[in-house]
Amino acid sequence: GARSAGVVLRRAGLGWPPLVEIAALDEHHGGDLLSTQLLALTAASPEAAALVATFHEADGERARVKAADRLLRHALERWMRGLTGDAIESFSAFRARVDGALVEMRARGGRTLAAFTSGGTIGAAVGGVLRVDDPAALELGLVLHNASVTELLFHREKVSLASLNGKPHLPAYLHTYRLRGARWISR
Repeated sequence: GARSAGVVLRRAGLGWPPLVEIAALDEHHGGDLLSTQLLALTAASPEAAALVATFHEADGERARVKAADRLLRHALERWMRGLTGDAIESFSAFRARVDGALVEMRARGGRTLAAFTSGGTIGAAVGGVLRVDDPAALELGLVLHNASVTELLFHREKVSLASLNGKPHLPAYLHTYRLRGARWISR
């Protein structure tokens, strides 16, 4: 993301400042719920077990992606409600971490900042700016397209949402969501 943007801008003769990593903008580890906690999830949730069965019975890639997406949403909703134990960072800790990243970004000052991160992080950031509850913040992260642009405006002590999920820079065939393939759910 950020490195690629820098290469393109430099080739165009435009400036690109040195990159600064803000670890608090890292994505949540919700995907780990499926890759490392799937057995525990299906044991604790009959709905998750049924979703895994639907995935394995799906006919074709599109049906598998749809089934995997429903399973991911279910796992993330359980995580948000605190029903997944302490295997990964809690949803409330994740939101607090992202809120802290916005404070850090505001403290850096400057006229324009560009942050390259992932949908869950953007959803949490926008959720904090809009002061929405956890389900709405989670949903914001789930509806973002890959490589979309969200703009936040920083004014003294206030942060406002200017735009969300913009993708005029992408051709329609690149308007994708988080899952491109769904071969990673094992029995």
